[in-house]
Amino acid sequence: MIENLNGLHETVNYAPTGRVRLYENDDFEAYPSHWHLPIEIIMPIQNNYKVESCGHVFDIAEDEMIFICPGVIHSMPALPGKRLIFQIDISMLQAISGFDHVVSLIYPVYVVSPSNCPCYDQFHNLFRQICESYTHAGLMAEPEIYTSMAQMLLLLGKNYHQINNSLADTSIKKQREYAEQINRICDYLKIHYAEDISLESAAKIAGFSKYHFSRVFKQLTGVTFYRYINQVRIQKAKLFLMDSDSTITNIAINCGFSSMSSFIRMFRIITGYTPTKFRSLYDSSLTIHSEDPESYEQLSG
Repeated sequence: MIENLNGLHETVNYAPTGRVRLYENDDFEAYPSHWHLPIEIIMPIQNNYKVESCGHVFDIAEDEMIFICPGVIHSMPALPGKRLIFQIDISMLQAISGFDHVVSLIYPVYVVSPSNCPCYDQFHNLFRQICESYTHAGLMAEPEIYTSMAQMLLLLGKNYHQINNSLADTSIKKQREYAEQINRICDYLKIHYAEDISLESAAKIAGFSKYHFSRVFKQLTGVTFYRYINQVRIQKAKLFLMDSDSTITNIAINCGFSSMSSFIRMFRIITGYTPTKFRSLYDSSLTIHSEDPESYEQLSG
């Protein structure tokens, strides 16, 4: 069920509680080529299902699962039956060192089946836990779901060699190599964010032409190169604002911004606040907790 499609880009309508979506689909309907930012897991529960991506048709049997990575163009033909469709924003998990590399291992798609995945039963149980949490966990649904999703990604990472050997097709391996290259660049940016890094220099490090790098980077991350590096810089700036007495001018310089105006403008775009307002709000929250013994007891207890 595609509700919002702009060209090839599907905007996912998450559940009101957060950044996840799960539903049972029994529509006899073809879904045209599209992509979206959340990772998608499809598990047929009645009859097989098919997903077309990267010039291949992936046939998924009942109780098998297909992982479709963020930004991957895919389509599905009209087929009878039922399947569970789960979509989750994993950007917060990818911010943790290691998880972004796991996604590159299975990029663009990966089918979890008893024949190619030694930990199939564990995957199946974790996915069932996600379904149970989504339906019955109430306010704790999203924390439980993200915990199960993190465990899934850990399983993928620990079974790298089996996953790698299952991706025999050269075109799919090429896609995975692209993902690994982009992840290396993302790691580089997280370390060298304070330096003057241009699109051209990043493309050179990755071994791509500027235009090819720009296209692949956006396809895999969902944002442009410049948007990504500014997000990294602003995240670092937020930490400096919270944990240091540095002046805002020094923070701007230390986070790679060439001028105060560009720093303030980008900070407002990404956070909704100016750096000064952000720092004052954080300081105010600390003051409230330090002056309220009950708040402290609640936090510590």
